[in-house]
Amino acid sequence: MNLLKPLLLILILNYAKSLHIHQYFDISDYGVELPNYVKPDHYEITLEQQDEESNKEFFRGICVIFARLIFSSRTIYLHAQKPHIELDTIIVNKQNSTYYGIVPDTVAYYRENHMYSFTFEKELTQGHYVLNISFLTFLDNNKENFFEMHYKNVEGENEWMLATQFYPIGARQVFPCLDDPVFKATFNISIKHFSYYMALSNMPARNIIKVSQTMTWTYFRETPVMSTYLVAIMLAEFPNTSFKEINFRYHTLQAKLDTEFAQSVIKNITLYFESKWLCFQKLPKADHVAIPNFLRDGVEYWGLIFYREAAITYNKKLESVGRKVDVARLIAQKITHQWYTNLISPTWWTHLWLFEGLTTLLATDAINEVYPEFRIWDLFVVQIHQESLRLNSIIEPLALKVNNSSEINSLFSFAYYVKGPTLLRMLQHAVSKELFHTAMKKFLNIYSRNADKFWIASQAALEAYFPEKRFDVTKMINNWIYPSQHYPVLKITKTNSKSAVISVENYNSWEEKMPLIPVTTITLQLNSEIHQNSDIIWLKPTNNGSKPYDDLVLDFNFHWIIINIEQAGYYRVNYEADNWRNIANYLYNNYKKIHVLNRAQMIDDAFYFLIRGQFELSVFFELANYLQRETDYVAWFPMFKALEYINLLNNIGYLETFNDDDFTKSLRQEAARWACIFGVSQCLNNASFHLLHNLRNPDGHRILSWWKSWTFCNGLTESEFDNSTWWLLYDTWKKSNDNAIMEFASCSRSSYVIHNYLNLTINTSEDCNSGNECKDVNMLAKKRVNRFLYTIAKHAKERTILEYIKENYEKIKPK
Repeated sequence: MNLLKPLLLILILNYAKSLHIHQYFDISDYGVELPNYVKPDHYEITLEQQDEESNKEFFRGICVIFARLIFSSRTIYLHAQKPHIELDTIIVNKQNSTYYGIVPDTVAYYRENHMYSFTFEKELTQGHYVLNISFLTFLDNNKENFFEMHYKNVEGENEWMLATQFYPIGARQVFPCLDDPVFKATFNISIKHFSYYMALSNMPARNIIKVSQTMTWTYFRETPVMSTYLVAIMLAEFPNTSFKEINFRYHTLQAKLDTEFAQSVIKNITLYFESKWLCFQKLPKADHVAIPNFLRDGVEYWGLIFYREAAITYNKKLESVGRKVDVARLIAQKITHQWYTNLISPTWWTHLWLFEGLTTLLATDAINEVYPEFRIWDLFVVQIHQESLRLNSIIEPLALKVNNSSEINSLFSFAYYVKGPTLLRMLQHAVSKELFHTAMKKFLNIYSRNADKFWIASQAALEAYFPEKRFDVTKMINNWIYPSQHYPVLKITKTNSKSAVISVENYNSWEEKMPLIPVTTITLQLNSEIHQNSDIIWLKPTNNGSKPYDDLVLDFNFHWIIINIEQAGYYRVNYEADNWRNIANYLYNNYKKIHVLNRAQMIDDAFYFLIRGQFELSVFFELANYLQRETDYVAWFPMFKALEYINLLNNIGYLETFNDDDFTKSLRQEAARWACIFGVSQCLNNASFHLLHNLRNPDGHRILSWWKSWTFCNGLTESEFDNSTWWLLYDTWKKSNDNAIMEFASCSRSSYVIHNYLNLTINTSEDCNSGNECKDVNMLAKKRVNRFLYTIAKHAKERTILEYIKENYEKIKPK
């Protein structure tokens, strides 16, 4: 393979003619997918950075594709998206044949789907071919797929880095390829780059050769079989930390204090997967890179993960445990992608919801095992499952048809990350966690290259281990996927003194497909102190158009009944008022005997029916009355969401208008003040939004003086401020000569902001915005004292921040 590259270069020079596009079309005859008669087996990709600093924005490249032609054809199609990439030459050779140096007779480009078609004078017969393509590729100024970013290193010096971000269809902007997920191949990647930067890719480097004083070639080992969107490349000079137990490095510019937790999560979650899922292919290496100002929280590739630096930093002395959970959740999600779903990437993008759902389930399991104190499954239900129910009517269907390439990016919708995993959790509860994991292992071992077979693996596992639970898995899950804007609402009604009926209340609003509904119950029997849990009962669709569901008839020998144990099912439940009141009375005295997820579920369901006029207000207050005894955050969470919903600011908004009277303005200010005090996320997000716009464009986005304190303090409280945002705040302060701006910095919960804010007490020269100020020693001293005291006043009740101040007191106290 090493001898092949110089031979290919000779072929290109001797046989190729400049590539000329004869025709442009808007839409390909094949639609958005490439025809499937060309199957790539292997890519040799060479990218050569120019050795002049002024030409860093483009690379010369050679892409060699080893492919099989399944049947004879005169035309070959592949992806290369203009204007990001310009093809120069293409030569086709048939392997094991003296017939070589074939050049296309006609070249066409399909703008909408980014396809090239190469039509040859003679038919290419079935067999193995080598496509040799030379090209130019250009950096993306929008920082989307192949981009350059500038940052300050730990010494404050300006540096740059270059990275790719191909997920989902960015590879075609960097090298010519068959860029549909169904086409999987191995990759050999080689990069010529400036010597003072480290080159990273999916695999470890197999050879590094310095070819001049300024330039180096880095050659990487061959990848496993994977889709093109998993290819990754990075050039940068970050410090890194290696670990002996597992083969990974962590690259970051941040102080070690802020990244210790992220490193421990990477280590512990990786060790969990290595021990728990022995069937997984072990990674030869894994680089985790924290990038300043990265556009996404995280993007994962085989052997290489990028994070936005601010998304994974955590300082235990300054930040809450909620931040800790968020960091663990993000890192676990990205590592899970590497260990599982990158091995079984979808054959087409409409299956993406399944892979994102499986990733979330496995990542949540991993966190639950490694950090049980986080109670991550409880948080999943109240933060993801219940949120999906609230937003179900407006989120996109899980399985969308793709009509053109521009629609592929839009597939990465909110639904994939909330509804998808929620439905899979319901399936897991229906078949048991053990069987679900058995199905996933079978899926990986037998169907690892065919993503559509997960349901076959699940069905086989179900029938082998639990034949008594047998049901059609594919039919069940498909019927939950497609009625995207509706979910069942169950109602239990007492029919007489001896029986009650569970029925589906809202089937008239559904589409044609009726899902199989798993029902579980908790009952407190009459004259008993012990409640009982039932096995799954199935609410089954009928063929009767007037009544699409059979009713479930229960013996009425209970004091109360609760449906949907641990809120595993994707539906809501309403009861008659007497049953709600009996539950409310029981909760007031015995709430700990009911699972916390069912306590949270009942508050969430009851409020949902209340705001739709299907629930008595007095009954809701009876139910919520038990919360005065409740101390569990999970049980309280849906009540916090209810308070957000009834927020006055939803009606009057946050922005003042010219026709507002003085009382409306006063009401808005008072409501906004209290909403942020109670931590309503919408209020804090609004403050953060207006603050960032003001910092970036003070003249175009002015803040009214009476909103200044609210905007700056609450905006700083909410924002995950990274390095660049701090410097925006700092520059605004220096230019404005407004000391109040820096006083507001004490509102922030960001360790980076607080650290820099307090360090201003050390550097006295920073306090001088004018010559006169620098001469006034008393004024400077007063400013530093005020800065220090403002921080104490804001954070005195926060133990971790107060400890930080105490530990660093001698360093940061005003002199």
